[in-house]
Amino acid sequence: MLSDEVIEKVVERLAVRMEQANTYILEKIGKSIKKIGTLTPTQAHQLVQTLQYGGDYDKIVKELARITKLNVADIYEIFKEVAKKDYEFAKQFYDFRNKKYIPWDENKQLQEQVKALAKITANEYINLTKTSAVAFGWRGKDGTVTFKGLKKTYYDLLDEAVLNVGQGKEAFNSAMYRRLKEIGGGGIQVIFPTTYIDKNGVEKNRVMRADSAVRMQMKGALRNMHNEIQQQFGEEFDADGVEISVHLSPAPDHEQVQGRQFSNAEFEKFQNDEDAVSYDGIEFPAEFEGHDRRSISQYNCYHYVFSIVLGVNKPQYSNEQLQDIINKNNEGFEFDGKHYTTYQGTQLQRQIETEIRKQKDTQIMARASGNDELVAESQQKISQLTNKYKQLSEASGLPTAIDRIRVSGYHKVKVKATNETPKPAIKKNNLKANEIFIKANDTQKIDNFFLEYYKNEEHLRPFQKERYNEILERKKQGYKDEKIKLDSIENCNKLLRRINTEIEGNEIKNTDIRLVAEATDVLYNNSLKSPAIMDDLKRNKAYLRAKEDTQGVANTLMNTITLNNKDFSNYDEFKKMSVENTSLHKHFDGKEHSWWSPVAEGNETKEIITHEFGHRLQSEIVSNVYFESGINKKGFEYFFKKYGKTYSNGHRMLDVPYRTIRRDLIYEPIRRLQQKTGMTQKEIIDKYVSMYGKKDYDEMFAETFANSQLGKSNELGDELINFLIELGEWEK
Repeated sequence: MLSDEVIEKVVERLAVRMEQANTYILEKIGKSIKKIGTLTPTQAHQLVQTLQYGGDYDKIVKELARITKLNVADIYEIFKEVAKKDYEFAKQFYDFRNKKYIPWDENKQLQEQVKALAKITANEYINLTKTSAVAFGWRGKDGTVTFKGLKKTYYDLLDEAVLNVGQGKEAFNSAMYRRLKEIGGGGIQVIFPTTYIDKNGVEKNRVMRADSAVRMQMKGALRNMHNEIQQQFGEEFDADGVEISVHLSPAPDHEQVQGRQFSNAEFEKFQNDEDAVSYDGIEFPAEFEGHDRRSISQYNCYHYVFSIVLGVNKPQYSNEQLQDIINKNNEGFEFDGKHYTTYQGTQLQRQIETEIRKQKDTQIMARASGNDELVAESQQKISQLTNKYKQLSEASGLPTAIDRIRVSGYHKVKVKATNETPKPAIKKNNLKANEIFIKANDTQKIDNFFLEYYKNEEHLRPFQKERYNEILERKKQGYKDEKIKLDSIENCNKLLRRINTEIEGNEIKNTDIRLVAEATDVLYNNSLKSPAIMDDLKRNKAYLRAKEDTQGVANTLMNTITLNNKDFSNYDEFKKMSVENTSLHKHFDGKEHSWWSPVAEGNETKEIITHEFGHRLQSEIVSNVYFESGINKKGFEYFFKKYGKTYSNGHRMLDVPYRTIRRDLIYEPIRRLQQKTGMTQKEIIDKYVSMYGKKDYDEMFAETFANSQLGKSNELGDELINFLIELGEWEK
């Protein structure tokens, strides 16, 4: 069987040719624009007529056809080589079963079968690279990006250039700068016939850079061909099991399964999201970290499945070797002040490689068009990205993929130094900061709640001692009504400390104080309404943090809510996004839905933080059920820290009932609403749950909770809060 490294190289050969076609097209377009920029409007119009009818466009089409012909020829050779190696690997099992094994050169039937599979892939490739399927992104005046075919893009670019002729070279280049950057950076894109539904419910075709599309299509096609003929081999030699291939830096959900052998029956369970057991007795639960497990060798998984006879030979990798791969992956490396697994490092490499190719494409087109400003800008970015790529590879020890950043037609140019002093960033004045009014007796009530606990504890932790002393000092000074202005991190922290919550980390300074103030308000007031959270805050401190690389706009982990400081850096931009996401839009089913839960006007920017608070509330309620059942909290947290990312009996014993309770916290209100309205469960979810809330029951709970708290509660939101009040888990 061919190694991942060999397959990567043969696939890269096709992608590089596609990149060559991209370079050819960008240069042709760039040179045409450069010619237009030197002419009078009349001359430019005459030139465009020549270029459009029988000129450069025909040459572009012929070059694309030439590249396609070369790649199609290679597709047949690559399929043949992979199939031949697979067949040779299977010989040992034919021999063991005393089945007739026909050598590859004599097995004409198998050769024809592989050729037929290669033909399917070749035809798919031809369809993807037709001029009708090749496109460029085109941003309109309203900011909306559409994808125009090759011919349409070429003609529209020439027309736009003609409109800007006659203004002088500098003005012409300035006018064409944005379009060149957009077309060059995006490069040739392929429009797939398959579609998806975006966050606004609009059905769209999938679009991808042509070179990336070739890589993805070929890897997927080789994987599918391998799996099909392996299944056939298995039927011929009576295979009773399978073995999963192994590669370095596996994704977290597949790191334990790679290299394992399964019986056919158990592997079928694994692929169908059922509990499964490997041949050596390792148990694999149906879900991984609360979500359905990805099947092996499907979608974006490139593990291969080999048909085998169990017991004939040992797995290709020993348990020690497999664990060593996992350990090295998790050990990872430090880069830019952050820890990465080697898997995350490879993902970061791919991102940087793609960005380098984009910038090189931009530089090529800018150079061909004579746009010196764009040449200098893209060259500077290439240098920065290349340095970062080298630093990443040195820090991680991961091999560089030079072929992935090489772009034919690219030549490094010297960027002229500038003596201009960069203009200082304009700091916008904040609007009036939020204020929160607190009555004296409310403050006293909170202090007494904590004081009662601290008095009965023999050993207080440092933060508890500090809190205890603050309470005693406040009692000594006497309670009074207060109006706290949340106009600084310090003042927000001052309020949150009263409920043992702290704003932590320097990155929070990069966020807009108005958004931090809103988060503070939500956390403070909602915590007071939750007995489960307040009970936890007696023993543990909670945190509000900000990071640029946090997953999503914000997320919750244990007692910490983390904001994405990139999204939270500008109040106006965040509000615009929040209004869009909480508004109703007509979707493909003809009905109106919102991506986030609808809220009252003025509360849009609070939706995400209230949503994350909902996750924390759900977790604390479920945890308390465990503790009341006799499971010690320290033991509970130990289990999830140790086993949360591995397969084990301990994790499974705790996780199954844990997930059941989490699910019932939202499905019980749904069942109650069913009884009241006569609606089906599906009808209730479709009508009252946001698009994002339909992702799973955890998101459904958080979205419904946010809806219930922000002034536009629907019937399901009301039912949820009434249910929580009935359980004693929420106070009005």
